[in-house]
Amino acid sequence: MRQPATTMENEDDGALVFRVAEPKDRARVCATIAAAFIDAASPEMTYFFGERFAELAPVFAGNLFDKRVGRSTVWVTDDCSAAALWDAPEQGLAARPAADLPCNTPDERAGVPPPTPTPLPPDVQERLDEYDHIVHDLLPPQPYWYLGILARHPSRRGRGLARRLTRLVLEQAGCHGSADTNVPAVLETTN
Repeated sequence: MRQPATTMENEDDGALVFRVAEPKDRARVCATIAAAFIDAASPEMTYFFGERFAELAPVFAGNLFDKRVGRSTVWVTDDCSAAALWDAPEQGLAARPAADLPCNTPDERAGVPPPTPTPLPPDVQERLDEYDHIVHDLLPPQPYWYLGILARHPSRRGRGLARRLTRLVLEQAGCHGSADTNVPAVLETTN
């Protein structure tokens, strides 16, 4: 079941609408991710992409978006100036989160598998695969939510969009609650 949009009031922004992204949001989400990481002079993106980040960022962001959008685990502000791309706990490993956000399986509702990722240059893909392997070995053994990407467009800096979007998703996903129902959330960061 697709989650309805959630409106949060803020004195600086007025009413902000947070919602689950749809396939039509792809270009705007990818632009936000690329702008956020370029603006942050992200060391991990420099490691993965070197001088080719501006060229390869849309491909990388698009692959991440495509992997998750059919599972309804991409949350955005209504204008897509902030985005959180999540992986949900594996179905069958734990009870579904309180908000009934879908688990990490193909989108049964659409009946269509995610698109085949656009290939990245072999050297870039090798570094990404190595990174994924290292991170995978550090992840907890129990089911968890995983925040793959959190991005805010530089033009919206200082408004707390990423923080509020993260808090909303954590609440919707059931990551806050009693020890019996709490599903942990995991992210890695370089700062």
